[in-house]
Amino acid sequence: MEGYESNQNVDRKRICQRSPMEEVNTLMWQWFQTARSQGIPVSGPMLQEKALVYAKDLGLSDDDFKASNGWLSRFRQRHNINFASVCGESGSVPQEKVDDWIQRLPDIVSGYRSCDIYNMDETGLFFRALPDKSLNMRGDQCKGGKKSKDRITVMLCVNMEGTFEKPLVIGKSAKPRCFKNINTKNLPVDWRYNKKAWMTSGLFTDWVKDFNARMKRAGRSVLLLLDNAPSHPHDLKLSNVKLVYLPANTTSKLQPLDQGIIQNMKQIYRKRLLRSVLAKIDNGSTVSADELSKSLTVLDAIQWTSCAVKEIKPETVTKCFKACGLTVGESVDVEDDDDDDNVPIAELVELMRTAQSKISVESVMTPEDYINIDNELIANDDISENWENELIEAHKSTGSIDVDNDECTDDLEPGTECLINSHQDALKWIEQLKLYCFKKDLMTMLPAFDQAQEDFEKLSVNVMCGSKQSTLDRFLVK
Repeated sequence: MEGYESNQNVDRKRICQRSPMEEVNTLMWQWFQTARSQGIPVSGPMLQEKALVYAKDLGLSDDDFKASNGWLSRFRQRHNINFASVCGESGSVPQEKVDDWIQRLPDIVSGYRSCDIYNMDETGLFFRALPDKSLNMRGDQCKGGKKSKDRITVMLCVNMEGTFEKPLVIGKSAKPRCFKNINTKNLPVDWRYNKKAWMTSGLFTDWVKDFNARMKRAGRSVLLLLDNAPSHPHDLKLSNVKLVYLPANTTSKLQPLDQGIIQNMKQIYRKRLLRSVLAKIDNGSTVSADELSKSLTVLDAIQWTSCAVKEIKPETVTKCFKACGLTVGESVDVEDDDDDDNVPIAELVELMRTAQSKISVESVMTPEDYINIDNELIANDDISENWENELIEAHKSTGSIDVDNDECTDDLEPGTECLINSHQDALKWIEQLKLYCFKKDLMTMLPAFDQAQEDFEKLSVNVMCGSKQSTLDRFLVK
């Protein structure tokens, strides 16, 4: 009778003996009920990832609990959860909500200039991912374990004219090893951290209050569009920022950043990542994907993210806002067939072709799969922090803070002789010069070194691809 009243499967004939993972199941059922009561769409991978988090907090090892597809199937069957309840929002966007919102938009944005209408959103990023299918980033390894430590969350905020705020990047450690002797305030992004590398209500509140203070100093009143994630609280009192929440389950259609801006950022990021790792390979040699992946650090990811955001064209942003029905005044029509929009993907395709011959991989992904490899990553803390803490505490949590085991290039020993005989040698010294700029707060010099690094990487990859090598004197004159 208790099982019947708690919506358990009516075909169940007996009560199973309590297993070591029963506490995980109890936590997950309570979490699922809370998530659904708040209108949060829940997917199968989300349930599995959440279960692994709880299992770790409860002290269960990987052998004790794996959050396998079999576990998910049994969990759904036990609690009568059908596919309609465990689906993402992209396949079930209520069109009537979309149409009603677009009709109301002119009144919502009335009185705001295009430069004062902003959208913000978070996205998960596998910052070390190479185009190797054997990594199986969308499979079980995505949900926890080693691969989960290779993720960060990136928050972008941009206005209709294509002006971005400083990106917010969330990692798992306050000071990864690659941040040694670096003041995080000097980074080209705002660095935050928590054990899941997710956006939380606390982090969002701090960010939006700082955003409000900047707008107040500038004498501006702005409108900020955002989704209804629980990490975006509704009860904030802000003087110069008006928070407007999109209708539930419609962000795939109504959020400008989801219309191609985030994807464009990831295209450029993956292009820079591939070009960097290829430039480190000596011509004629082949290196394993795992070895190359381990050489990438959070500091690399931060710099590539910052550069990728700067490369996004204002026209791309304007198109994405327009696709969501957002236009102000007599906006200039932007043609949708701009060939330049395909440049990042075309360069990425060429780099992936080179990578296939230079990096030891089992099977290379398609460019689309590589760009979207982390689309299913959770970026928000989808249930309030206090609620989760109380739930874990009630079940004798033994959780601990994850530490990002991120390696970084060691400082050069005093007296090291400066021998530059190849592009790879030059790149190593440029990386050291960039680290020196971070440590000594010489941020005005970073753009020059960033450009030099990009040019040397292009030279190196061109040589690898068989293109004619440019001379160093021509490069320096440029």
